[in-house]
Amino acid sequence: MKDTLQYDKEIADFKAAIDIAPDNAEAYYNLGIVYAKQGKLDLAVESYQATININPDYEKTHYNLGNAYGRQDKSDLAIESFKKALRINPDLDSPELQRRINLLQNKGRI
Repeated sequence: MKDTLQYDKEIADFKAAIDIAPDNAEAYYNLGIVYAKQGKLDLAVESYQATININPDYEKTHYNLGNAYGRQDKSDLAIESFKKALRINPDLDSPELQRRINLLQNKGRI
């Protein structure tokens, strides 16, 4: 498991990349991943939404946004994000993703 200093360095690096190139969707996406790993879900959601604003067809972002929403008990938003990811890339469909969607539809938490 990474320590806080490593996460802080990664956050600083991704923010620096965003300062240089504000349309860098990959930097926002990776920033969201780091925030999600830290449990900073509001910041992760913000980063994923920034990614989607730049590149609305980046299915991995919709998938990770769905996971973040699911962890926040925002079932409807999580399902919507997962379904957007599937519309963009049907190959993402898997028993695991269907299980997550089913749990959320039944108001479970992922």
